[in-house]
Amino acid sequence: MNTAQLISFNGAPPIDNRWTAVSIHSCENENYDVNSEDKILVGLLVSLKHSSTSSSNNLKLRFSGAAQNNNSRGSTFTKLRAGNMNATYDRLFFFADLMTPGKCFVILTETPGRSDLLMLHAQNTVGVGDIFAIIEPDQVLRSLHGDLPLVNTSKPLYPLVNSNFAPEVLLIVPEAGKQRYFYLKNVPVMFTKVEAVRASCNGTLCDRQNCFVQTGSCGCLYFNRSSAIVLDMTVTFTTVDTNGYGNQYSVTHFRSWRTSKVFIYPMAMTADNDVYLAHTREIRDVAVNINNIVNANGGWNIAGWYRKGETVDASADTNVGGGEITSDNHPIHISYMYPAQPSCLDGIEKYPRGHGVAAQVQE
Repeated sequence: MNTAQLISFNGAPPIDNRWTAVSIHSCENENYDVNSEDKILVGLLVSLKHSSTSSSNNLKLRFSGAAQNNNSRGSTFTKLRAGNMNATYDRLFFFADLMTPGKCFVILTETPGRSDLLMLHAQNTVGVGDIFAIIEPDQVLRSLHGDLPLVNTSKPLYPLVNSNFAPEVLLIVPEAGKQRYFYLKNVPVMFTKVEAVRASCNGTLCDRQNCFVQTGSCGCLYFNRSSAIVLDMTVTFTTVDTNGYGNQYSVTHFRSWRTSKVFIYPMAMTADNDVYLAHTREIRDVAVNINNIVNANGGWNIAGWYRKGETVDASADTNVGGGEITSDNHPIHISYMYPAQPSCLDGIEKYPRGHGVAAQVQE
């Protein structure tokens, strides 16, 4: 990856040509620490999780990378450095490693203060679906269940401009219990059942993607003054697998503040305009028109993740490991969906119609 393509924003320091992008596998090498200066991981934030949404914030960790290899020369020392294999967390941030197709990793923050520091440059407009530079991460010694390397960094993340430098990654069904990401480009999409709804919050870090947060927090650290309104839709698209076969996927109740702004003006998302929630027919007409234009001009870029679940066999001894079997519940999650050529919508009217000039002034 050419670091000249990496442009930071939102108050983050610039990335010059002395930085080198590395993969998560490089961070797992025994000798990584001595070579970690001026190294960056580049990851797309695919999801986040707040501890309040779980019954417990305790995690059982596993050895990762060189620490897994008992025959490795430095494996014993590496394991000693790994420290406590139990951890408590405030937030979990799940990323796609853009240097390793399909590979995901996670950053764990122990306290709200650490979460706030990590996302220092992610206020107001940045969140799930954005690309970040993880600055000089430590050697990866531990991982979460599902082969998710646990990355540690003492520095804030740098948000990066998504200038289409991320490589395309096919949607491949992972092994049971594993998580993979995909990054599809120039995909024709069909939207159905598009409507404006109230989101779980009015923040941007979660991208308002959570349909329902029954208990706890969605994970947002900052909130803005706009009303918690977002579009809810079913997204259907077809992609080709490694064998050349086409597979159709439908994601129901997809919500995204970023994607919603492709179709509606910000003025329709403010607290004093809740009346727009009732205009479903007009919203759908606008969505059809805009989608037709996008599909005719390169389609959509879609990034997301897929985790094939496991469930415990009812006949297995619950006190003994290894009783997991593959679950049928393994939905696809979309983290980012945006026109491949955003300029094709220049001058195209959004919802509500007839408010183009005034609405554009507010954007």
